[in-house]
Amino acid sequence: MLGTLILGAVLLAGCTTGGERPVNDETRVTASDVDQALASEEASAAAAADTPATTGGAPTEVAPSGAAADSEEAVAVEAPVADEPEESEKPEEPEPVADEVVATPEPPPTSVDLRIADASEREAVASALEGAGFALLADGAPTSNADGDANGDGGVIVSDAPLPAQEAINVRPWVVVAHQRQDVLALSRQQVESALSGSVVDWSSFGGVEQALRVFLPEGESAQVRNGLGLAALVAIELPLRDVVAAVRGTPGALALLPPAALQPGLLPIVVDGYDPLRDPDADNPLWLRRWLRAPDGPTRQALIDALGWAARPADNPLGLLATGDFIPARCVVDSVHRFGNHDFNSIFAGVGDALRAADVTVVSMEVAIVPEANVSPCLETFILSGPIAAVPALAAAGVDALTLAGNHSADCYFGCGRAVAIQHTIETLDEAGIAHTGTGENLTAARRPVLIERDGVRLAILSYELQAAYYFATADAPGVAAFSEANLREDVAAALAIADHVIVAFSAGEEYVQTTLPLQDAAVRVAFEAGASLVIGNHPHTVQPLIEQEGRVAAFALGNFVFDQDWSRQTTQSVILEAGFNAERLLGYRVRPSVIRFNYQPELVDPAGAEGVQILTRLWGATDAWNARQGS
Repeated sequence: MLGTLILGAVLLAGCTTGGERPVNDETRVTASDVDQALASEEASAAAAADTPATTGGAPTEVAPSGAAADSEEAVAVEAPVADEPEESEKPEEPEPVADEVVATPEPPPTSVDLRIADASEREAVASALEGAGFALLADGAPTSNADGDANGDGGVIVSDAPLPAQEAINVRPWVVVAHQRQDVLALSRQQVESALSGSVVDWSSFGGVEQALRVFLPEGESAQVRNGLGLAALVAIELPLRDVVAAVRGTPGALALLPPAALQPGLLPIVVDGYDPLRDPDADNPLWLRRWLRAPDGPTRQALIDALGWAARPADNPLGLLATGDFIPARCVVDSVHRFGNHDFNSIFAGVGDALRAADVTVVSMEVAIVPEANVSPCLETFILSGPIAAVPALAAAGVDALTLAGNHSADCYFGCGRAVAIQHTIETLDEAGIAHTGTGENLTAARRPVLIERDGVRLAILSYELQAAYYFATADAPGVAAFSEANLREDVAAALAIADHVIVAFSAGEEYVQTTLPLQDAAVRVAFEAGASLVIGNHPHTVQPLIEQEGRVAAFALGNFVFDQDWSRQTTQSVILEAGFNAERLLGYRVRPSVIRFNYQPELVDPAGAEGVQILTRLWGATDAWNARQGS
């Protein structure tokens, strides 16, 4: 083909468009030139026939150069086409070569200076950090970060001691608990530390009755407690957590530090520096295991916190409930307020108002009807108990949130205004004051309707029933009090649990002035527990009765007289105030505070370790022990 192209080029070399170009020696084509070109072509063709093909398809055409390329008119000379090679003769296509991937080197792990003294904690922290990709500096090595900062200015440190300019991280809290019947209810942090260090060995040093103090801790906690509280020494009996709980429940004089998750009825939560585990958010707790971090930037700090499990835990803010005994503003109570209290019913609560207002929810048992002034019971020997409207605003000012009304005097009306008027007037007065109520109504359905209260994400439902005074029972079309029956109670508790986390059941029942319960009281509590009630509060006997716990549920059969004019006997002027704490899942625990009715029928909290407090609590716990003995528990 090359010869053909050359021939074509030679033939065209002397041609021009539009006329004949002059011929000179450089451009003249002779016959010998043509013969020479043809001979060259034949030689090339013969050589091509003897050479195996190396590529398939037509060869690439090369454009002529020189004058032929510049001419406006070209003569096409067809080149011979070589035969297509057989398929088997075609060479294999070369496989494509993948792009070479250059690996980027991993950055070096961030080095951590671990300053944890306790060996077991250090081991756990080290394992967590290494599992998250951090490296640990050898002891004595300079603190550095991933960028190689070895002067300590930007290095990463995890420490059990404060670091300059670094805020403490609250890792986990402790609560102080004691035997449920302990007569010391509050301590300072300093007193807690003195008990843990062994410098105080008897509760009398804290104002309690003389009793040996024994400290218990869960296994593995002693080093962290010592470090977290800054103790030089720690004297405690270490046991598995389950055994610590059992030891505190069964050992008078016991004290322990526990995680809040271990709180339960049977362990008395101690108030420390004003922090109450039954009521206050754990951010207020003065007893935390605290640790410190230093990191060069926010992401590194957060990565450390996540690796160590120190991320902010859900805030624990329990609902604290306070319940009282019978509030009966009638007869001589009213007369005394007018004569000595300047007609101001707020004076009644001077000795307990702060405690009532401090609770998240305060529930009072009111065993009277609220009636017009003309129908208030006078200071006479009468069993018709009706109180004045003026008592209700005082209840609201004292922080009372709800009243349980089902009782044997709930529809009383002196001078005979009738139970319908008494109940209606009571309900209207309470509604106007913004105090919730349950246990009475225009009919049985209304009387069985629960009070619903929500605080800090915890929902309570409160029900109230009368067990004995059938003459005041509400019916389908008549006003009165909610009558107890097993069927009603089970149905009401089930309905309440559908809209609340906990159900509290209030009963009015029992034999007056007696510490022993009646079989009908025992049966009512059993049914309430079986139905799912967390707490049962009883009243009516005008004295304290047993306070029991079963599988995380608590029942106080009677708390005694909170406000009443029965000053003819010591026990009818004494009562206990019950404090309980709840989170959404369970009842956390309870405590009792003894109270005595003073001059002007004012209740006043008294020292549990004082003479009056000891007398009240001895009666309460004695009745409880007798009840448990009768039940075989």
